[in-house]
Amino acid sequence: MPYFSVIIPSFNRAPIINRAIQGVLGQTFQDFEILIVDDGSSDNTKEILQAFTSDNRIKYIFQNNAGVCSARNTGAKQATAEFLVFLDSDDTVEKSWLEDFYHLAIQNKDWLFCSMKMVKLDNSEVFVSALDPYKNGRSKGNSIPGSWAIKKDIFLRVGLFDENMKFGENVELRYRLDAQKLTIGIVDNYNFTYFESLNGGSKNLKNRIDSNLYIIKKHVNRFNKRPALLRLYYQNIAVAYAKLGVWNQARIYFWKAYITDMCKLKTLARFVIALFPLLGKKIWKQQ
Repeated sequence: MPYFSVIIPSFNRAPIINRAIQGVLGQTFQDFEILIVDDGSSDNTKEILQAFTSDNRIKYIFQNNAGVCSARNTGAKQATAEFLVFLDSDDTVEKSWLEDFYHLAIQNKDWLFCSMKMVKLDNSEVFVSALDPYKNGRSKGNSIPGSWAIKKDIFLRVGLFDENMKFGENVELRYRLDAQKLTIGIVDNYNFTYFESLNGGSKNLKNRIDSNLYIIKKHVNRFNKRPALLRLYYQNIAVAYAKLGVWNQARIYFWKAYITDMCKLKTLARFVIALFPLLGKKIWKQQ
């Protein structure tokens, strides 16, 4: 049985999936399996992956298109290792990625994190330390797959990725894992590289709105205890509506954000701006 199961979901990523696979194959720690879950690709992904079929550590799984959450869950259910690591097919890792995770795992840690590098659309780079990813002195570790590993039994116990979600699924899973009070291990090496993708447009904004409302409802107890967090969610929903040009809903959620946490006068200012769509369009670019 391998020590790590690396799960790579993919949908029409034939031109770039090789980068993710080669990143895993080049690890200094070689006790792993790779499960590539093809989520109904219509390109030549299957043909590209034939070059790797001679390696018995690599398993190719095809499923009808059901979304990235489903693909990750499919891989997790078929994984045989104690620890799961999820890696999106357009990202990559450094050679010491799994070895550093291993050194944390043997210290009886449940949930392992590394620092990450984000490559922006303009090719600029942002380095995010796992010790303080949000620079607030409170949180540790990032929720983006590739920057963490988790014991399989814990992942299954909390209910896997929520397949109802099309946006924000990583943060929602993080909320459930946080509630488990797990032992956490952190290596402050930038072992994971995340490539920002162009996911804009009206469809994405609608998914963002629906998913944020879903998270608020699903984790109502968490938000009741943290009004500042609820304000941020309402504000994100409001901004998405503003970018869609749905100003009545934008005003409703800016107001909800303000009355939830009235210490933030900037939120009130955003509500006032939303009263004047011509001004709002200059601030929140329409999509």
